[in-house]
Formats: sequence, C-alpha cells, structure tokens
Amino acid sequence: MREGENPREAVLESVRVRVRPIFMSTGTSVLAMLPLIVMPGAGSELYRGLGSVVVGGLALSTLITLVLTPLVFTYVIELVLKLRHALGLAEVVVSSVPSEDF
Repeated sequence: MREGENPREAVLESVRVRVRPIFMSTGTSVLAMLPLIVMPGAGSELYRGLGSVVVGGLALSTLITLVLTPLVFTYVIELVLKLRHALGLAEVVVSSVPSEDF
C-alpha cells in the first residue's frame, strides 16, 4: 500500500510473497511429526495423540494464516476506507519516504 497499490492488490502480493516460506516451514514440521503418528512400537499410543494434535494444529494455523487473516484484513481496510469516504474525511496517504519535518 505504501507503493500506491489498492488494499486488495497489496494483500494479494503479500500472500504471494509469504506463501512459500509458510509452506516450507509447515511442511518440514508436519513431515517431522509423521513418524510419531504412523510408526508402531512401545509407547506409540502416547506419542500418536501428541503428533496428531501438533499436525492438525499446524495445518489449521496454516489455513488461517493464508486464507482467513488476509480476507479479514482486506475487508477491514476496505471498510475503513468506505467509512472515511462516507464521513468526508481525507484519505490517508501512506508514504515509505521519511518526512523531512524534523
């Protein structure tokens, strides 16, 4: 948004940039936990439940991070912009260039 993109395009770009690192970290963690879930052996009953909870939590948090958070963020930004427009307030220009006021 600092470069002048509309909020929806800025959020889409941020998700596009962050999707690979998120999938890589989630994938390595899930693959590391799979032996706890699928391997039989002594004590596996205890670790199977723990591994299932961790893998399920990672999968759910990944979906929330990549789908729900950008969606809510986009709607909140658009709502704020519509409210500012409806109230007749000036648009806030976000600048990445520091101000020379000091």
